[in-house]
Amino acid sequence: MKLAAVAMVYNEPDYTDLWCRHFARQVGAENCYIIDHGSDDGTTDHLGDVKVTRIPHSPYDVAEQSRLESELANELLGSYDAVVRSDVDELLVADPRYHRNLQDCAAAVKGPAMNCVGLDVWHIAESEPAIDTTRPISLQRGWTWFNSAMCKPAIIREPVNWSPGFHSIEAPVALDHLYMFHLRYFDVERGLRRLAKTRAMPWAHLHAGDHQRWADEGWLNLVKGIGSLPRSTGDIDVDREPLVSMLQKVLDSQIGRESDTYKIELNIHGQTLIPIPRRFRGRF
Repeated sequence: MKLAAVAMVYNEPDYTDLWCRHFARQVGAENCYIIDHGSDDGTTDHLGDVKVTRIPHSPYDVAEQSRLESELANELLGSYDAVVRSDVDELLVADPRYHRNLQDCAAAVKGPAMNCVGLDVWHIAESEPAIDTTRPISLQRGWTWFNSAMCKPAIIREPVNWSPGFHSIEAPVALDHLYMFHLRYFDVERGLRRLAKTRAMPWAHLHAGDHQRWADEGWLNLVKGIGSLPRSTGDIDVDREPLVSMLQKVLDSQIGRESDTYKIELNIHGQTLIPIPRRFRGRF
């Protein structure tokens, strides 16, 4: 399987190198494609063999981003067997118990796409130090939180049009032991820096991305609150609890949403934190 990986960035120094290193190991740096939306901080200046397309900066429009990345991914399908798409703070990992790598995942896709299981990597600041981005994240963080909004169609084998935010396509959810480790909350200091950036940048629509324009206090309260949830003894596995119950809610939420922009409920969340199993350690 020949895979390409696609993302879009704007001034993302804390995440771009992480994304490039991760997907270069998975698909090869020469098969990684980044759309740079007018970065002026050097974010994409030294990415080696990663292919960078630069476009002028403009007020951020999530629907326009989805359109641009859909067009790029669909075009790449002319040269690749499959395309992996994620935000720059989203790392995709195949469960080694079932798939050797993303190529195996892509080969298992039946239909246009495979959804990932969305897991926010959580910083438990009371017991976990600041992140060292030169080391694997999974060796420094121990807990995740299920988030249905992150259960995105992430590997495509056929042309698709992603909904704004990349949450849906015109196809039912398809799951097969592919996980997204979302890094928005993986480090308090970096999260606050990113929040300051998204709060200050121009947005195309007044209320778009409200969750990315919170005051620091509200964001910190969220980090502390979720970090205080009970700890599960379960596994990260779509066939085991607590994910079985959460994912069934996601699948059930598709009923009656066939004509909606978003084909699933985006606010299904775990009631516990789920530990990162040993077999995932060192894989992101």
